Amino acid sequence: MKKRFVKEVAVLGILAVLGRNVPAYAGWQQKEDVWKYEQGGSWVMNSWVKENNIWYYLEQDGKMAVGWKQIDGLWYFFQPISGGTGGQMMTGWQWIDGRCYYLAESEDIGPEGAMYAGRQTPDGYWVEESGAWVDENGEVVEAFGKGILTEQSLKKAESGRGGSSRGGGSSGRGGSNGRGGSSRGGGSNSGGGNRGGGSGSRGRNSSGDESSSGDRFSSENDEKDMKRPDSSQKKEDSNESLVIATSSNARMVKWYVRFVDEDTHQILLAETRHGKIQDGEELTINFQGRIVDSENQIWESVSTSPLNMEIYGPGSWNYDVEYRLTGKLPEPSDPEEKDRERLRKWLDKAKEQESKLTGEDIKAIPDSRFLVSGQRENDGRVLTAAGQIPDFSEFAFYVIGINTEPNGMVLQDFYGEEIEHSEWMEDQFILDGSVYTIIRFSVKRKKSQENCSHQWEIVSQQEAGCMTKGRLNFQCKRCRQQREIMLAPKGHRDEDLDGNCEDCQESMEKDRPETIHWDIGDMLSGEIDGETYSFRCIDQNYSDQAGNHRQGALFLCDSVIPANIGSGYSYELLEDGSCGYVFSPGPVVNFGDSNDYKYSNVRSWLQESEENFPYAEDIELGVSMAYAGSTGHGMYSQLQRSDLRGSHIGNQKLTGRLFILSVDEALKYSKWLWRFDGSEKENPQSQIGMFSGGYWLRSPMGTAWDHDTDFVYAVDLVNGVIRPVGILPERDTEDEELQVTCTIGVRPAFVMPQEK
Repeated sequence: MKKRFVKEVAVLGILAVLGRNVPAYAGWQQKEDVWKYEQGGSWVMNSWVKENNIWYYLEQDGKMAVGWKQIDGLWYFFQPISGGTGGQMMTGWQWIDGRCYYLAESEDIGPEGAMYAGRQTPDGYWVEESGAWVDENGEVVEAFGKGILTEQSLKKAESGRGGSSRGGGSSGRGGSNGRGGSSRGGGSNSGGGNRGGGSGSRGRNSSGDESSSGDRFSSENDEKDMKRPDSSQKKEDSNESLVIATSSNARMVKWYVRFVDEDTHQILLAETRHGKIQDGEELTINFQGRIVDSENQIWESVSTSPLNMEIYGPGSWNYDVEYRLTGKLPEPSDPEEKDRERLRKWLDKAKEQESKLTGEDIKAIPDSRFLVSGQRENDGRVLTAAGQIPDFSEFAFYVIGINTEPNGMVLQDFYGEEIEHSEWMEDQFILDGSVYTIIRFSVKRKKSQENCSHQWEIVSQQEAGCMTKGRLNFQCKRCRQQREIMLAPKGHRDEDLDGNCEDCQESMEKDRPETIHWDIGDMLSGEIDGETYSFRCIDQNYSDQAGNHRQGALFLCDSVIPANIGSGYSYELLEDGSCGYVFSPGPVVNFGDSNDYKYSNVRSWLQESEENFPYAEDIELGVSMAYAGSTGHGMYSQLQRSDLRGSHIGNQKLTGRLFILSVDEALKYSKWLWRFDGSEKENPQSQIGMFSGGYWLRSPMGTAWDHDTDFVYAVDLVNGVIRPVGILPERDTEDEELQVTCTIGVRPAFVMPQEK
């Protein structure tokens, strides 16, 4: 047939251009207000094009067909350009030039889009030889000016058969709902895709992006069908019926009633009602005169209920019940407003008391500090607050439990007889379905060298020389404990470049100090990020990660540096023009974005201070083992090494002078993990705080085949275990500080040369 021949010619044309360079662009293009379709470097003519499941036809001169078009002896109608989907082949019932036509909606009987003539339609109506719908008396049903108006109709010039106008069109689209009214014959259009009206921009491409000027579509070749397929059941004899209506669907009309806004008909205010009714019968619909939407806006119906309409076909019957926006309901009062104010009062009271203890600005203290929802959060809050109370002092602080009752049991476990505390329930109420319990703690710290928050003062000192160490002797003003700290040699200075030291006048040829013998318990001080910290010797014969035994002594920091070091709040101008406190995170609020120590925040931060430890040894720090498991809860230094299972993950090349311990080093030095400030017994409570509940190790959690996890190991001060911890905090909170800051701090170490 002709259509098959045209398709074969189009395919041969495509194959013919594959061997030469052709423009990369193919698809719709606008030429002098006419739409054409380019394929393989030439215009498509006398052929069908299908895009996004919509059919178009290109005429002999390549122009896109619009209006009525007879193709292979059958009549089709293509949407006029100003109709919003110009060129689209129409289907279903369509009002055109005041008459109603039925265009095949599928290829089950004949070609899709072909006009029915002198036949009965699938829904039981009859059309005469011109295709126009006729009533029971065989008279053409006409409604002047209804539906799509073609150019010929507008010019009052008829053409085609039976007085029906056929030809190109450029008028507005029919079949849409009028405001507060109905439309009949508005059939469904095949295919999908939106097309905007007007020249220059012709809708959307298949990806949903707006097409550019002069561009209709830009689909790939395999997404286009250059020829509409014929139906195998097409009837050549026009006197044969295309379909026989059944008794079940004859004369039944589908109806739809929508409830929409008056202005745009785009806001659906209630669920659409729909059904079927016998043609010619009256439909009664009761509807609400007033609708309140989800935003408490009030809509009043323009018409009054009920709706009574006589329903007739062909096609579906559609009606929009309009509503006018008349106001908005006042915001409902909050029945729990008093309890919200009650909670606010206790939070303000808690902040006021906290400020007395810590010296912080009340406005910079977050609400979340006082709210706990489980025993673990309770213990962290209680230990943090109690740990900040000076020795021989008594302070009060608040804990607010959400569906839990705060308690101080952890204080007895950690401090024993060295602390006294009492608890009072100040208030309890229900808010948003949760029980809030306000507990006031009063804590008194007794005298104890083991748990003293020391206040050191220098009692004697010996300055370090260029090549010799010095000494500082301290005594705590509270518990009278004494401490001696070694001062590392300062090294030579030769500012005038004469080869002699500016301080000791000796030759610069000797550029390293004499080797010093370090004993267990010896102390050194060092500066990290502007703060001075004490380090204690815990190994006289250190071997590094590569197993290299060297003449070196390992020094471990005598305290835990909290994760919020360097963090702070500043009072700034906000985007909305108001002023408020803005959180600025410090350098080690969390481990980092990876569990690889080499790229962690911790290593980057320590590297910046390595210049303050000029005589420390460069140590092999590469991580070669990943671990799984954790040591026993509450075992502390009595842990079982077998609880942790190690896997070899390769040999990483990494060196440094300032570092944190690995898991295997932590196991080796387990005696020292929970000891601080030279204590002869474990005293983790002296370090525990909101952001120092433990300290990082540099070993990842994982196995030989899967160690790129989000966990790395840490020493847990609260629970006395070595366990994996998330590299980033996992808190469901709106508090900016808690969103990024872990409860794990840093305990650095370094190695000094040891005398042979």
